[in-house]
Amino acid sequence: SDSAIVYYGVNTPPVSVDPQTAQSVTELTIVKNIFEGLMREDENGNIVLGVAENYKKSGNTYTFKIKNTAVWSNEQPLTAQDFVFAFKRALMPATKSPDATSLFAIKNAKKIYDGLLTLENLGVNALDSTTLEITLEYDDPDFLSTLTTAVAMPCNNEFFNNCKGKYGLEAECVLSNGSFKLTKWNTEAFAMRLYKNKLYTGNFNAKVSAVFISKSYEKTNLELLNKSGIDIAEISDNEIINAQNNKLNTAIMPNTVWVLSFGSSYNKELRESLISSLITHNPEFTDLPIGITPATNLFPEFFNINLTSDFYKIDSAKTKFKQAVSLLPEGKLPGNTLYYCGEGNIVEVIKKTAGHWQQNLGAYINISPLKTTSEAKFKVTNDQNAIVIYSEQIYNKNTAKYAAFFNTTLNNPQDIKNNILNGNSVPFAYSGTVFAYTNRLENIKFGKINPFIDFSFVSKKQ
Repeated sequence: SDSAIVYYGVNTPPVSVDPQTAQSVTELTIVKNIFEGLMREDENGNIVLGVAENYKKSGNTYTFKIKNTAVWSNEQPLTAQDFVFAFKRALMPATKSPDATSLFAIKNAKKIYDGLLTLENLGVNALDSTTLEITLEYDDPDFLSTLTTAVAMPCNNEFFNNCKGKYGLEAECVLSNGSFKLTKWNTEAFAMRLYKNKLYTGNFNAKVSAVFISKSYEKTNLELLNKSGIDIAEISDNEIINAQNNKLNTAIMPNTVWVLSFGSSYNKELRESLISSLITHNPEFTDLPIGITPATNLFPEFFNINLTSDFYKIDSAKTKFKQAVSLLPEGKLPGNTLYYCGEGNIVEVIKKTAGHWQQNLGAYINISPLKTTSEAKFKVTNDQNAIVIYSEQIYNKNTAKYAAFFNTTLNNPQDIKNNILNGNSVPFAYSGTVFAYTNRLENIKFGKINPFIDFSFVSKKQ
């Protein structure tokens, strides 16, 4: 009903809801609900008009006409200049925007980010208060989808300056234009309230009155869901079956790539023999834990390029491995430890992979946990004998950012694939953020390109 409140439990409280710097699941979900970009995803994941009432494309130049009814949550008109300022902020190196690379298709964006040109050279201009022109360096088929993501949300220059460094860090320093607006934010005992934005004039009016977001330190999210304390929450993948047994609905938001990376001692033949025998691609091994999927292509949903035919030739792995090892000093593997950074069901897959290598290749490899992704990356960079598995998150269709996971800077997915086939790092498996929710909620919609919950579609039975 229109007066209903949705109670949403999170694992990690937000640090910032500044769209240009937000990066956690919680932060990006909040941004999706309190901001609206030039384009937006509809209920079915299609890219449709957001703040823009129309646009045209001529060559590599887009011209957007912004609705003259669009306003900020403080009643100020939203203008084309708000987008110019947002794009420039995102590309300033000092902002440290985690998704700046997704804007590199814009004319001179990368040169500005690299400090070779000034912001005045960016191909984004306000022709008047409601007309925005964006010129691209090259044609980017994913550009409209980029405009639905956090980094492309508007930012008001005057409001930003008045916040004196606290923009997006406290409720008083958040100015929004989406279906909801932030009205309360306690940071110590975390609680946040998003109320329906009554000034919103777009096509995505919220169906509920508010979303109350919290993090409990006494009970798990699953316990709170079972006791009807909350309506929807993030849970871990090893809680999925428990949640389903308790008559809860579950959904997995695919946003995590598990990367398998080799130290420099592993040559191409050795890497390929280990990779082609990966347990996640062995047809005899079908019982992957729930929530984990094999990395048979570059990334689910985004890059539909199949790796299996070129990559995972299980039958020849044993022969290739024996040949590769026989040419090594002392006829044995450079190292005998697989380091990993992860928890939940992926650990089971990693353990079984090491066992599989031992059983099928005769490769005796121990496993050892690491605490952080940065520690894992440091290990594989500085220990030439290490094998490491760690996770990377991808939250939008950003080819350049994805390519960087595998130490390449190419934009073309086919070129990325070729580099992966010849490189030190490969996708190992995929997982994602898991949500559980009660039957009180209806029409839960996760975006495809910007895969977070859009609460404007959600309704709740009273």
